Amino acid sequence: MVAIEWMQVLKNQITLSLLLLFSSQLISRTAVYVISPVFPIYMRDLGFTIVDLGIVSASLGIALIIFEPLWGSLINRLGAKKIFLSSTLLTASILFSYTLVRDLTGFVFLQFLAGVFGSAGAVSTRTLVWQVIPRKEKAFGTWYSISAAAGVIGPVIGGVVATQGYVMAFYASTIIATIAFFLSFGTPESKNTDSTSINTTLKGMDKQERKILILTSTLIVLPYFLRTVYITYMPVFAKESLKFLLGPIEIGIAVAAIGVSGFFAPFVFSELAGKKGVKNIIILGMILQASSFILLPVITGFPMLCLTAVLLGLGEAAISPCMMAFLIDKIRLSNRGLAIGVYGAGEDIGILTGPLVAGYLYQDYGAEFALFLVAVLMVANIIVAIPLFRKITQ
Repeated sequence: MVAIEWMQVLKNQITLSLLLLFSSQLISRTAVYVISPVFPIYMRDLGFTIVDLGIVSASLGIALIIFEPLWGSLINRLGAKKIFLSSTLLTASILFSYTLVRDLTGFVFLQFLAGVFGSAGAVSTRTLVWQVIPRKEKAFGTWYSISAAAGVIGPVIGGVVATQGYVMAFYASTIIATIAFFLSFGTPESKNTDSTSINTTLKGMDKQERKILILTSTLIVLPYFLRTVYITYMPVFAKESLKFLLGPIEIGIAVAAIGVSGFFAPFVFSELAGKKGVKNIIILGMILQASSFILLPVITGFPMLCLTAVLLGLGEAAISPCMMAFLIDKIRLSNRGLAIGVYGAGEDIGILTGPLVAGYLYQDYGAEFALFLVAVLMVANIIVAIPLFRKITQ
């Protein structure tokens, strides 16, 4: 019911340019998700180790950490639409280039470039969405739900196409990303902001704004740590573990289950946040994510694997839109581009550290130990988050 009401709000506000924004975001994210269930097992088939997978995945995080704050500080000056256009075109080129490399250096370089332009797409679409949808929790709920929908469609396409050869998934993702590039020409222009009022450094924020930014950027690290570990190593675990021995289609469906649970859930959680409090919904999301990783080492079979993906997706749906809305509602307009970029860097630290830490643990101590230890880290994050939220909102 909540989702239907929100769809009616969007219907009343919809324009052709807004429709093209949502469509190009959906298609560009779908292109990236097409290779998500295939990339790890493709690299394993080429002879790379678990630690190699972690290094390649971490190179994405390094680029995101460096460039996401940069895009956030530049977006009001260059325009969100121009940045989004550039990101979709270059992402298509990178997706095709994956098929041309066979060495670790090549994969690391391409993943780094994917982070550079992926961060541009994320910051620009977030900016455009919160400019056209008045309520911030609904704006970011919409943004996240579109990404979640791509997370449903992309992995299924990738899993099915990969039955004809893993490289076919990369070709399919390239075609889809090219379509997104042409659609992005019709996205709305970002609203003009007086350039003299734009802040590009933390010094321009007041004390409370800096405290909110530090809190949210710190607490978002572990949720993205968990997500990246899951996306990087679950396909390998599901394919190679005797408890599963799954093929690409089943792995694609399992990855898609993250998006299925996250499609309408952001609307529900964002609405609940207005009644129960944003911090309570964020804590609930962390509990759901921890539960996913507690179950993962002890379960067997495809249905239970999908359950862990659903729990992870629900947790992310509770955390991401609410955390972003909590931040943006307390940041002045002139500081929001920078705040989104710095907050994104918190996400990126999780993307960087997750595959490295879990990769070494996985290779040296086994998958079950690595996955359980990740769950313990999230439990510790919850214990730290509760008093911090209480203190910051006093």
